[in-house]
Amino acid sequence: MKKICSVILTILLGVSLYANEEALLKAHKATVLATYEFDMKTCLKYMHPEYIEISSDGTVFNYSEIKALVPVTDSMKNIASGKYSLLDLMEVAAWSEGKSLSKEEREQIKAEENTAEAKKIIAESELEVIKPTEDFKNVVSVASAGNPLKLVNGKNQWLINSSFSTPDGKWNTGSNKFFDHKRSVKNVPGGILVSDTFTNLTDEVLPVIQKHIVPFAAKGNYYISGLDAKPGSAAKNMFNGSVFGFIPGKGGIGMVPMNRVLQIHAKAQINKDNSLQLFDDQFALPPKKSITQEFFIVTVENGDYWNFINVVRNSLKMNHRLDGPLGYLHMNWGPWPDSRLVKRIKDGSIKTIFMDTHAVKDPQIIRDGIARLRKLVPHVKVLCYYHSQLNGLYLLTESVRKAVGDDLIAKADADQVLLKSGKGATYYHFGSKIHYTTLDNNYGKIKEKVIDEILNNWDVDGIFWDEFSSSGTSWHYGEPWDGCSADIDPDTFKLITKKSSVYMIQYEWKNKMVNKILDRKKFIFSGVPRDFLDRITHGHCETAQISNCATQLMRSPMQMADYTNHKISWVDYYRAMCKGLDYGVLFNWAHISLPSTRYDMYPTLTEYMFPTTPIEFRSGYIIGKERIVTNRSGRYGWDDNSKHEVYVYDEEGKIVAKHKMKTVTINGKTWTDLRLAEDWSAVIVRK
Repeated sequence: MKKICSVILTILLGVSLYANEEALLKAHKATVLATYEFDMKTCLKYMHPEYIEISSDGTVFNYSEIKALVPVTDSMKNIASGKYSLLDLMEVAAWSEGKSLSKEEREQIKAEENTAEAKKIIAESELEVIKPTEDFKNVVSVASAGNPLKLVNGKNQWLINSSFSTPDGKWNTGSNKFFDHKRSVKNVPGGILVSDTFTNLTDEVLPVIQKHIVPFAAKGNYYISGLDAKPGSAAKNMFNGSVFGFIPGKGGIGMVPMNRVLQIHAKAQINKDNSLQLFDDQFALPPKKSITQEFFIVTVENGDYWNFINVVRNSLKMNHRLDGPLGYLHMNWGPWPDSRLVKRIKDGSIKTIFMDTHAVKDPQIIRDGIARLRKLVPHVKVLCYYHSQLNGLYLLTESVRKAVGDDLIAKADADQVLLKSGKGATYYHFGSKIHYTTLDNNYGKIKEKVIDEILNNWDVDGIFWDEFSSSGTSWHYGEPWDGCSADIDPDTFKLITKKSSVYMIQYEWKNKMVNKILDRKKFIFSGVPRDFLDRITHGHCETAQISNCATQLMRSPMQMADYTNHKISWVDYYRAMCKGLDYGVLFNWAHISLPSTRYDMYPTLTEYMFPTTPIEFRSGYIIGKERIVTNRSGRYGWDDNSKHEVYVYDEEGKIVAKHKMKTVTINGKTWTDLRLAEDWSAVIVRK
């Protein structure tokens, strides 16, 4: 009896308890198929061993054997409808193991229908209620503000041990003859803000490695930059430099770099002794100068990485309204007939397009393309591509040349990013020189004139700013120095050489350009660091590797479709949308000439994905103010009486016109019950 009960819960809750995982998964699929009133012939075809192998205890069931189990279909339908008995649950559980209940077993189960145990099984098998968390307040108190820092969150106590290097090869916990150290510890919404101010007491550039370690008494579950990690793992990620660990049922703790310097330098690590570590091994103080480093500590009394990330996003006010999707046009779309272009934009539900200016020598081609879009799809927002670092001076029109002069253009070539070897940096295998922009250098003056040209002379709604933080390489080994970065010997702690963050030395120039563009009421789409997220709310990551999406949970939560696979299909794109939801991100298109026309295209999940103002992120779904986008089964709602419009998409991303999902009112509140098969998805629009 207990084993069968466990199997039931495994089927309905999706928990793998037995080696027979494949059989349990297929039972779930068959249950979902029954929801949509598929006949058994369809079910059998779907579950034919030619497509999916079904095994139990080493036995492979063939087509005839599966067909013999047809009577369980009625129980599947009852479960899918939400009106089921203990007998229905037992029938499906037995079926999943290749068995069937005897007459005696059925009678025994019927006799037990009204027992407390039976009612408990049925209650536990109901859909999970999914609604916005009431708030993400995270109550944590400071037991000791010294070093180590001691924090208390409910039943959990945490230590944070900090150490700082000096060039005499020693670790220190505070002030010394090389630098003065002052620490501030403040309770802020969501957690604790730690500020460490270092003042160089010497007349030389002073390297200071900083490390902050959180001991773990037992092995936990760990995340670095949003990805699963194991002891011994480490990573640097400017966009999501967080480190988090938790012990199931016992809470967790995470650290997030806050100030610009630490965001750029920080390395997150899980040590082999199970402790968490956030450290900066590239920090250097100018003579007699001070710099403050800040990091945010978030503890969760109960929960996992998603609890942590929701506390962080809400505390740092990172949730903004997102409109989309976006796509881009390369100039090879010119020969497309109008009907093909309009259909592709309609099928993708594209609301914003940026015009790619790569290798376009005649700006009139771009102007003509913009005019064509304005005529064919006037409701679509049009952006112009812009890159501030590559030596292809896009849109360097005659008016720009006259404004800056050929002499300045020639001098600007000297403003090239330098590698550690002293050679000029180039863009991967393309060979294009990589430059940097400042308020004073020649290259910055030219690139500002290009922005002026776009703002003044182009009929666009804004700019798509590519590779905003840096391009190709993150470090510049030459002047100007950013005043905080260096290579440091990991053994002696001595300075090896100064270097500059490419992002840091360009920050003031980019800040000025962003303000200029926004002052003209123009839209900017760019994958920016958190410094700019309050002003540039829309950006995405590239997804040749889908795991890149993990970085987006510390900035704009959107992915760009993979443009590197030219054989990709429409269904592949839809599956990428669903996979992106596992990482908590929404979807934007890449080049809209992909996929090729040999694939069928049709409106899909992006049709109702936007606008979304996120409230909460979980693996598989995003709850927004306007809608919920999900690939998971559950009972969804906003815990209010708002009306729901429900759109369901099948495993190919096609809308299911008669989806049979039910919306119910319970105690005056509206809920939608979703039972989604593998690769299915849904959007619930709040009305």
